[in-house]
Amino acid sequence: MVENVIHIRKAGITYALLIRGDKSVHCGWGPLFVTAPEEPLQVGLSRYSRGHIIKPHRHRPIRREITRTYEVIHLEQGDVLVRLFDDSRERVAEVRLSPGDTIVLIEGYHSLEFLDDSVLLEVKQGPYPGKELDKEYMEGVPEK
Repeated sequence: MVENVIHIRKAGITYALLIRGDKSVHCGWGPLFVTAPEEPLQVGLSRYSRGHIIKPHRHRPIRREITRTYEVIHLEQGDVLVRLFDDSRERVAEVRLSPGDTIVLIEGYHSLEFLDDSVLLEVKQGPYPGKELDKEYMEGVPEK
């Protein structure tokens, strides 16, 4: 179990995982994944002692079928408000990110409002088919 990882849920569905950058994250030694092994993106925290070596390795090619896109956003600098919505377009939560925070977007719709000039690191599965095929926009609902 990883302490200080916030699971944002509604009706038993996890919409996002939030890892605050200003909190001490306790995950024991070695890697500990915050996503389940069957999930389409593996996100974990790793803690190693000084001098530890991970032997040179590579990952074998494995055919995988991915039907959902996860998105990981790590805020390097700035101030961002993330809004999460369910498939019925009802708001699930609002999360304000501070520098060092990481959010894993899993289910539903999401929007980002930049409250200050910001720098993000974004990670999603590829290949990217282009905006028209990749994204479904929420119509008729106020963004705020």
